[in-house]
Amino acid sequence: MRTRQELAPLVLMGSEVPFPFGLVQSQLAVPGVNRAATHAVGLLELWGVPSRLASNAGIAGAHRGYITDLARDWLEAISAAERREVQVFRTPFAPRLLSGNDELGGEDVLPGFSASVAELFAG
Repeated sequence: MRTRQELAPLVLMGSEVPFPFGLVQSQLAVPGVNRAATHAVGLLELWGVPSRLASNAGIAGAHRGYITDLARDWLEAISAAERREVQVFRTPFAPRLLSGNDELGGEDVLPGFSASVAELFAG
């Protein structure tokens, strides 16, 4: 399991109506994402969390298309090992990165749920 400093969250959001928050020109790189997707969520940008937006509604700075297309482009740009990792963000706890034989548990959110990360990505 990696430490918090090594985690690299990414937020991808889609909407067919104007986003209800301020958009800014992003200064944070997101490998593999359409270069036309230049705008990000302002608050996330301030926090250093990269984000990109998708819409078919002609929103300036957003990827023209579906969020699934934007996510697919990003997934194809990252390594196979990174595609087999799970990041767990749960307040008030520190984020965790799980991979391989690490166990993902449901804790009090999904009592009784438990699976190894390898099982989640098998087949």
